[in-house]
Amino acid sequence: MFRYAAAVLVSSLALAACGGHDKAGGTPATGTETIQVAMRDGSPRLLTAYAEAVARVAKVPTRVQPRTNWRSQEPDPETRTVADVRSGRLDFALVSARVLDTLGVDSFAPMVAPLAVDSLETQRRVLASGLAERALRTIGRLGVVGVAVLPGDLRHPLGITRPLLRPEDFAGAYIGVRASRMAKRTIEQLGATAAYTVGDDFSGYDGIESDLVSLESVRADVGAASLAADLTLWPRVLVLVANRPAWEQLDPARRDALRQAGRAALPEAIADLRASDADAYDVLCRRGRVSFARTTPADVDALRRAVAPVTRGLDLAAVAEIARLRAAAGEPAVHPGCRPPARAKPGPVTPVDGVWSFDSDEADARAAHLAEEDLTPENWGHHVLAFSRGRFAITQEDREACTWVYGTYRVRGHRVTWDVVDGGGHGPQNATNRPGEHFDYDWSLFKDTLRLARVPKAVSARNFNVKPWRRIGDDPHKAPFSRRCPPPPAGLQF
Repeated sequence: MFRYAAAVLVSSLALAACGGHDKAGGTPATGTETIQVAMRDGSPRLLTAYAEAVARVAKVPTRVQPRTNWRSQEPDPETRTVADVRSGRLDFALVSARVLDTLGVDSFAPMVAPLAVDSLETQRRVLASGLAERALRTIGRLGVVGVAVLPGDLRHPLGITRPLLRPEDFAGAYIGVRASRMAKRTIEQLGATAAYTVGDDFSGYDGIESDLVSLESVRADVGAASLAADLTLWPRVLVLVANRPAWEQLDPARRDALRQAGRAALPEAIADLRASDADAYDVLCRRGRVSFARTTPADVDALRRAVAPVTRGLDLAAVAEIARLRAAAGEPAVHPGCRPPARAKPGPVTPVDGVWSFDSDEADARAAHLAEEDLTPENWGHHVLAFSRGRFAITQEDREACTWVYGTYRVRGHRVTWDVVDGGGHGPQNATNRPGEHFDYDWSLFKDTLRLARVPKAVSARNFNVKPWRRIGDDPHKAPFSRRCPPPPAGLQF
């Protein structure tokens, strides 16, 4: 389905309320309070489980609303975001724990130390222990309130000009990392030069550290040498911080809910991260633009020895506790072998061949149970679909968005599978289909109505089956695709 790749910069992130709003210690509010949380990411997915947990545990109606892409393409985006919270420009923000050591707070360093947390299960155990709460207490020295700690994606080395698996692979390389003294010291300990990356421009680097979802969404795999998807350098632990006056204005019940929801959301958050990681890996694999390098236990041991000096001086008790939790979690699961599937070639006429269309709006998308993060204008409007002998193309448009996608498909019985070759367009969230996406639907045809149904345990993008498709023609060359955002010529070679 269409995913968030980036979002528009929002100009106002003040705490908003619908209903009552009382000072701390006053009578609890009875209306719904909306807590707006700024975050650098273009997608709210890392906040979704927490937001749901807040609504679940709060004794008074409370809604957490993400505001994405805050300072996302600026230098030092998260350092500046912390300053925005301290000054009162923002009331709440979600920032990466890794950046805190650049501000003088080292309490999260054991959690983001190299190779310390090597799996999502280890991260779950670490955040479920008392380590997160103890680290959170030190946030106050930054002039903000530490509210909760949330899990994030695992970060891996992407080799752009060379594989990055062993200590010697890093020697003399120029590596991009997100702002973190720990990350920079680690890369430099391996003999490379480290620089803080800004936005999504990685030109000039020999490699970067990133997570699979981010790599896939910005297509950083295209032109890269290799991706060590099973070598976890560190996790992206997240910290929710609040402006102190705004925090004190909340009634105690809401403050309690915001604190408790971090741990309450852990199972769902880890499950979401695991699913996102698997989905991104599958897309990267099907896209076939980068090789997946495999590390051996000997490689990991060599890396641990090489970076050991970086962890000296950290809280010994915390380091030992994380090592114990890592051992209890067991060996990290590995991704399956990657063999990009053979794509369908133009062949005989299929039962679904033709030109189809439907119109939908936001109400239709909600009725079809699209996820909250997928409720964006790119996922409704006027749709035109052409199926022809194993090739398909779609355009979608409404007042705010216009997108296109094309690829190949095959029909086997009452199952139709799509493989996306490319997608593009524009909209409020820049949410477009990505090369390598794969969708499965069950189909049924009655007269001129084509219905697509979800396939259990498969990816069936809901935005393409919000309504039945009506046949409007037979010749794909005459399909009335959007003139605002037509597919490129390569997508119209039926």
